[in-house]
Amino acid sequence: MVKLEKTPDYEAIRQKVVDLAIKKPRLHHRLTKFMGEYFFEAMGKDELDVALKKHFIRNDSIKNDEDIEKFLARE
Repeated sequence: MVKLEKTPDYEAIRQKVVDLAIKKPRLHHRLTKFMGEYFFEAMGKDELDVALKKHFIRNDSIKNDEDIEKFLARE
């Protein structure tokens, strides 16, 4: 999570965070449960793009620390 007072260019910041995430090989994997055990499984480019769009979101409804706590508890 990134908390900023005012964001001059949200899309530029979002893209920078996504670019940094793509450079980390461990972020190209998801956990998969198989026979009671968890394993890392590599994601393809399309699946990685979907995951990045799903998890790197903008939420303007969060106004204070209490809203952050509620959001994190819900997610």
